Amino acid sequence: MKKRLVSYILITVLAFGGMLGITAVRNNGFINNVHADKTEGLSSIAFTIAKVGTYAYQADGMHDTRDNLSPNKSILDEMNNNNGLVTSISNLQTVYPGNSSGGPGAASDALKFGGSSAVGTLTLSTQHVIHKVVIRFATWSATKNSQLKVNDVAGVAVARQAYDDETFTLSTPSDSITIASLYPSSGDRRLLISRIDLYHYCSI
Repeated sequence: MKKRLVSYILITVLAFGGMLGITAVRNNGFINNVHADKTEGLSSIAFTIAKVGTYAYQADGMHDTRDNLSPNKSILDEMNNNNGLVTSISNLQTVYPGNSSGGPGAASDALKFGGSSAVGTLTLSTQHVIHKVVIRFATWSATKNSQLKVNDVAGVAVARQAYDDETFTLSTPSDSITIASLYPSSGDRRLLISRIDLYHYCSI
């Protein structure tokens, strides 16, 4: 009798534990890793540039008026798969809509960060707290290193004109994400970003 009771308790505990386990659900561009009390969301943001230009975005994310867009566009308008996660963009410095030539090649689906004498930076405000960021980018030079930083996490200095991913796990999750190109020793400030993956947790 005792053995049956122990077996019944064990089966019940295992079944209950399974209910609390992690379940992965993919839906409309989100990957939801469901826990008992929260879910992980992912917005995988790509870009479709309205007009590739030689003028940097304005500080608020709008195209320079010299791009002659009517109506004018912002980076928010050019984001795909945002799913409403990014609510605003600010503090843009030396970030360009696409790339007309040079570096890894022409691109109408990427943001060019930095110039020959200035780093590029922007800040994303989000409706949920972000704990991990994955950025797909290519460096301007095939031989001189470029480097990214997300909030307080610096990436690896690399030189590669092929697009590839780098993961930034934030030491302090935040709803304000600043992405910046750096200037590694004897390196290059310029790079192209084609995708930004933003991972967050929210209550369910």
